[in-house]
Amino acid sequence: IGTISFTERDTTLGTPGVANGTSANPGITGIGSAAGNIVISGLANDNSGADTTAGGTVFTNGDIEDVNADSDFNFQYQTASGSSTDVAWTNANSGQGWGASGLAVKGAGGGGGNVIAWITA
Repeated sequence: IGTISFTERDTTLGTPGVANGTSANPGITGIGSAAGNIVISGLANDNSGADTTAGGTVFTNGDIEDVNADSDFNFQYQTASGSSTDVAWTNANSGQGWGASGLAVKGAGGGGGNVIAWITA
């Protein structure tokens, strides 16, 4: 699916958020963040009837849609505006199982070390 790896993660990562369900329009509420953080989130679902659209900026070469007959993956990022960030996807096809997770990436602050991230899909 996807892997994200960070150095200095104790000082650069916020509190993650996770959610799962079978409703249309998947989302996560309350990801711990601060204004200006980058919030990275991912969704995997059993979508078999409609495309999934991210609420933030999509990466990994657009959507990774229709990997096989009944699965859909989507990774996005957005800039946090406060201490709690919500992320969402649009998909009118309810009844399909989905799982999502997201976390904020903070700046190193105070001239600390570098924040280095590797993202693979």
